[in-house]
Amino acid sequence: EPQKTIDLLRCRVSWVHKAMKANPSLGKSVHANKGYAYNISDAGDTAIRKQFPLDFELYEYGRKLFEEQYSDCVARGLIYSTNTYNR
Repeated sequence: EPQKTIDLLRCRVSWVHKAMKANPSLGKSVHANKGYAYNISDAGDTAIRKQFPLDFELYEYGRKLFEEQYSDCVARGLIYSTNTYNR
């Protein structure tokens, strides 16, 4: 979710917001793999969890933290839920 990540960085890191305000093209995300779908089956997910338990735990922690911080920025009115920055 590249645009959501950019919006969160703008909300949480003041120098990123200032840089993007000075150069708006920095805020345009380009997803290199847009044409490719990455889906893991339940069996694949289970295998990854089993083979790399600590990596998966870190991923889940990071994903949860990302969503909490994004939701906080939305709740404070700094990001609209449609991925547009409001400051």
